[in-house]
Amino acid sequence: MNLNEKLLTSKQLLAIANIIVSATFEEASRKSRVSKTTLYGWLKDEVFRRELKRQRDEVINFSLGRLKAAMTHSEIFHWVSRIA
Repeated sequence: MNLNEKLLTSKQLLAIANIIVSATFEEASRKSRVSKTTLYGWLKDEVFRRELKRQRDEVINFSLGRLKAAMTHSEIFHWVSRIA
């Protein structure tokens, strides 16, 4: 991150985490204890959006890795059980 860019507050970082795990922005704002208006205002901020995307991408990549690993183990189990 460029040193000239503003840093996100702890409330904004909490909101990002809650956006990722919540079904709606309303739920995320409630969990974060900020108004929907505040949350939507943060979503207009470039730094906030970039960090939200970065964290979402991280969760997706982690989840895909776990899914790939589970599928690999499942496939191995399937083939081993056919031989036995």
